Amino acid sequence: MAMMILALLLSLTMAAGCGGAPVTQTPDEALQLGLGRNYEIVHREPVAGGMILLYRPEPNALDAALIIKTREGWKWVFGGGTARPKGVEPIISWSYVLLRDPAKETQPLSVYFGEVFSSEVAYVEVEEQDRPKRSMAISQGRKFWIIVFDRSIDYPTRVRAGTVDGNYIFNVISTGKFRLFE
Repeated sequence: MAMMILALLLSLTMAAGCGGAPVTQTPDEALQLGLGRNYEIVHREPVAGGMILLYRPEPNALDAALIIKTREGWKWVFGGGTARPKGVEPIISWSYVLLRDPAKETQPLSVYFGEVFSSEVAYVEVEEQDRPKRSMAISQGRKFWIIVFDRSIDYPTRVRAGTVDGNYIFNVISTGKFRLFE
């Protein structure tokens, strides 16, 4: 009998949307609670049903996290895809992560993101199937970029950084989630 009551309580809790990650009042709180510690949040990007937060898991690194809005509040779903600067004088950092809510049958979000280090960079673009998307965001006096596709990308993409004159000063082809060719 006690097991039946416990099972009933558990199923009611899950049906109410209280299962999994805790629900909070703000997206920032959801990230901190979902990851178990405080991180510096450097950019907030609204998406359908929630928000993508760019945060620093360590100095000079960026991760992305999907936070969804529920009836009760904000809930951390998933994060990852660390972007780190490479080289002595990096132009940009970049990474890719596929974010989706595993509890729902929603479209995944393919997220490319990073930080701009060169003052020459006017924009960053990600091109897939000959359709470029451009981005540049300024948060807290620093330049971050994020490009979101509303589907999974399973084929080569090109990540480029351009100047105000339209010249590319960074160009890389990604042939998968984490394999690169320069």
